[in-house]
Amino acid sequence: MAPKTLLIVNPASGGGLGGRLAEALVARARAICGPLEVATTQTPGHATRLAREAAANGVERFLVAGGDGTTGEVVSGLVEGARTAGPRPALGLLPVGSGCDLARTLGLPRRIDAALEIVASGNTRALDVGRVELRDARGDLCVRYFANEVSAGLSGDTVRHVGPLSARVGPRLGFVAGALAAVASHAPFDATIEIDGERIHSGAVSLLALANGCFFGAGMRVAPEASVDDGLLEVVLARGLSRREIVTHLPAFYL
Repeated sequence: MAPKTLLIVNPASGGGLGGRLAEALVARARAICGPLEVATTQTPGHATRLAREAAANGVERFLVAGGDGTTGEVVSGLVEGARTAGPRPALGLLPVGSGCDLARTLGLPRRIDAALEIVASGNTRALDVGRVELRDARGDLCVRYFANEVSAGLSGDTVRHVGPLSARVGPRLGFVAGALAAVASHAPFDATIEIDGERIHSGAVSLLALANGCFFGAGMRVAPEASVDDGLLEVVLARGLSRREIVTHLPAFYL
């Protein structure tokens, strides 16, 4: 019997691309992967709740039509909701978001039919998941999980600009424009960074990334040596940089 499958669609992904493709995408998913249920996200964080509840109810395969933000939310939900006994649910990526950097690291195709064929084949691989404790906007302590990367500094500032820009100029140019907008208002933050109990830095930071995958920012190769299944995170640190230094080095992230 085919596994119970849930397709989670984020209509806001890719500057609205997820919504424009939703009807055709659902039809192709059913044609290639068989029977499935569909859930559409309504607000930020909704994908986590959808995945958590579905995993707790025994759904065995999840398809995500969205980008890295949606995938990250689903990963959190799967870890929180999956039953302790038995294998974890399988996760298939249908890259329609602005970044899709986890899919890029995994070498998955951007063409939807090709991505669905990989899901339908049933071949899976292990994927490490990171855990981060943080305080949310209200100051409450919370836990999140991630499959690709978690970062602070310029990356977070960039993401805040990307959505509206991607809708006008496309995902990759949207990230470049978002990065430049972030640079224009950038101010380093102070942090103390310890790895396995050893302090490696105390002072100004422009960017800190803990990377399970190689890419972020729609193709920035921030951690070329990262591997998604080696049990390790690559730590990438850019100490306090001036705006001129950031602009000078920005192309190197893509190259």
